[in-house]
Amino acid sequence: METRLTGTRVWLRGVGVIALAAVAFGWSAAAQEFLPFLLVRNRIVLPAMVNGEGPYAFVLDTAGTHTAVDQTVAAHLGLSGETAEVDIAVCGQRAFAGEALTGDLSGFAKQLGMNVAGVLGGRTMTGMLELDFAHRAALWQSAIVIAGENPNRVRLETGPEGAWVPCAVDGGEPTPAVIDTLFAGTLRLPAGRLGEGVEPAARLVGTGETFARLKSVQVAAAAVRNPVCTVSQDARTAALGVGYLRHFRVTLGLPDKFVTLEPPTQGKAEEAAVRGTGIVPARATEAGWTVDVVAGSPADEAGVRPGDVLFAVHGIGLAGAAFDRVQELLSAEGGPAVRVDLLRDGTAYALELTPKRLF
Repeated sequence: METRLTGTRVWLRGVGVIALAAVAFGWSAAAQEFLPFLLVRNRIVLPAMVNGEGPYAFVLDTAGTHTAVDQTVAAHLGLSGETAEVDIAVCGQRAFAGEALTGDLSGFAKQLGMNVAGVLGGRTMTGMLELDFAHRAALWQSAIVIAGENPNRVRLETGPEGAWVPCAVDGGEPTPAVIDTLFAGTLRLPAGRLGEGVEPAARLVGTGETFARLKSVQVAAAAVRNPVCTVSQDARTAALGVGYLRHFRVTLGLPDKFVTLEPPTQGKAEEAAVRGTGIVPARATEAGWTVDVVAGSPADEAGVRPGDVLFAVHGIGLAGAAFDRVQELLSAEGGPAVRVDLLRDGTAYALELTPKRLF
């Protein structure tokens, strides 16, 4: 089952319930201080208190029109119904107060390899969120003070898909791009929006997704060189994801319609070449992870197919393994070749794959 609530960007997928155990963020109820956040599969996960209890793991959805709480967490807090009145605090400051949706958020466990207690919708936020990606630290402030001119600060405009900024691709004229923290990549463009002479650099077999290497993506003074762009058949507008934001120190004042993107103190933001076997972990299962496959990669040439289940790397079982752990094992730190064990229709097979530059 997959349901997308009308007017929201909260995905409710699958069946099952979320464990009530809070993520170990090392959180304490102290106001006005930076606290750790997680970056899981390039999604931002914040520690949040709900009605004074927690902390719980909340995914940040900057384009979201609603805030949502998992139905099991809601029941634990004594809340019932499809909506509930909640008070949510991040970093000791109120981030949301009002009516939140309740529903099954267990689908995030399949996407992220961890349980999620809620989704914080950007268009419901109060105050200002600062994200220091270099140190994985967040600061929420209830009072916003904007002083003086700042070349790194950009005014946000609001459209049907969310808050957007003018974004210049390959030095061209700026066009609107929504800031979308549920998009893990750097830039997503609708099909047909690539500039002349830009050819797809790679595609995922069976998914319809293609990727292109651009020269630059820039918002005000914040530029990323050689970024990878995702080309989507379904997208209606361009979007900047966490793959872009993570290069900067980001301040989001969504209610007050501004974003500040402070460049790195040394050097310039640049995306490196993508290397690997071509196996892309897609969804956690009891045995390991189902995979997507990059066309023309070592995995594709060796016969790995989308939907096969990767259950071991270098002989290390992946049952219950987090996404980051799977990626670490696939990086071939133990040698030039990566030994993988997979299942297809219940039949196991093993391969040794030599990583190469993919795009």
